[in-house]
Amino acid sequence: QAAVKLEEAGGAKADADRAIAADPQYAKGYHRRAVALMMLGKHQDALRDYRKVVQLAPRDAAARQNLAECQKLVRRLAFEAAI
Repeated sequence: QAAVKLEEAGGAKADADRAIAADPQYAKGYHRRAVALMMLGKHQDALRDYRKVVQLAPRDAAARQNLAECQKLVRRLAFEAAI
């Protein structure tokens, strides 16, 4: 089951990559890729995409919340790795 979810996340990332390539200003493409990257455990890459979503859609409260949650997770993981 976990392998299936990872496979779906990989497919979702590929779809988002294509959407972003077609329209680099498409905030939803970056959001979808960030979600997929989180599922794949690529938190730093997801953080980069969440920042782009907020840049493209600064009034989107959900986007700002997702960014804050991702930042918190990245900091926690960095702290855990340091101890």
